Amino acid sequence: MLEREPPVTRAVRFVHRAIIALILINIVAAVLDTVPEIHMAWDRAFDAVEIFSLWVFSVEYILRLWVAPESGVAGSAGWLTSLRWMVSPAGLIDLIAIVPFAADQLFDVDLRFIVLLRLLRFFKIARYSPGFHSLGEAVWSERHALMACLVILGSVILTSAGLTYVAEHNAQPDKFGTIPDAMWWSVATVTTVGYGDVVPTTTAGRLIGAFTMVSGLLMLALPAGIVATSFANIIARRNFVLSAGLVVRMPLFAGLAPSQIFDLLPALSTRVFEPGEYVLRRREKVEAIYVVADGQLEVHFGRQQRLLRAGDSFGGPSNATRKAVRATTRVRLLVLDTLEAKWLMANHPELSDRITEPA
Repeated sequence: MLEREPPVTRAVRFVHRAIIALILINIVAAVLDTVPEIHMAWDRAFDAVEIFSLWVFSVEYILRLWVAPESGVAGSAGWLTSLRWMVSPAGLIDLIAIVPFAADQLFDVDLRFIVLLRLLRFFKIARYSPGFHSLGEAVWSERHALMACLVILGSVILTSAGLTYVAEHNAQPDKFGTIPDAMWWSVATVTTVGYGDVVPTTTAGRLIGAFTMVSGLLMLALPAGIVATSFANIIARRNFVLSAGLVVRMPLFAGLAPSQIFDLLPALSTRVFEPGEYVLRRREKVEAIYVVADGQLEVHFGRQQRLLRAGDSFGGPSNATRKAVRATTRVRLLVLDTLEAKWLMANHPELSDRITEPA
């Protein structure tokens, strides 16, 4: 339940959503508690939230410490795996979540430091967000390219600061009297912040400033593009792996050759419907074939009704459907566009018996 491993039941979803909600409540409370008027009016409520959160996060920390050996390498000592989890980023963030209240009760700590620790609870949400994991993976996979970008950015800052110092230190000795002073202006200019507290006044200084501005645009765009491309590739790869796992486990695709699976996967997309949502309505134009990966649907055709479960398929090329298809549970569907289906059938006619004809 803590690691959200399959099968993902209602209890698992409830636990995760409840913890996420509690984290968000803590962040809102920590922010509002810094407003004097709100602090005076809601001090007891904030204390109650803090005490309740301390208990919940403490129990969660103890449970995660207890189950840590389950994810360890076979044959390794359980206490060693637990220790590794304690010093891991996830373990340290979970520990920080319970530190503020204990520090406030045991030590005379500055209130601002306590507020900072409470705000750090936001990072607990990274455990429950695939986006955080994907972004971290993207940054780590491109760390060498990003480090090269930082080196280039540092050289631009140092060069522009040195040139500005030479051009401006006589005209403005109080602002550009040293290279470190000039570096403050250079950093603000390269990052396109431009505070305006320090500006070149000589012609040479302004020319150097123009060069620094243009260089800053190029230098900031480079790492952003690298991370964005890597992030998109990781998301696409994760969706590909998810679809592959669904396809391999489904009896409908059992026995397919690897080449058939690799041709089928790029043509499939995944859609999720909550209970009560309509997948198709009567007289709605159908332009795809749907395969039920998990969950249950009900099909209404006139006065008749039929249930569809994992492995069943429906849809196909038609002008308008006379059926209405609605989810009765949370449903995950694999969607195959009709154009992709035609290409698949042309290259793998045997797939027609598995997908198109049953649909």
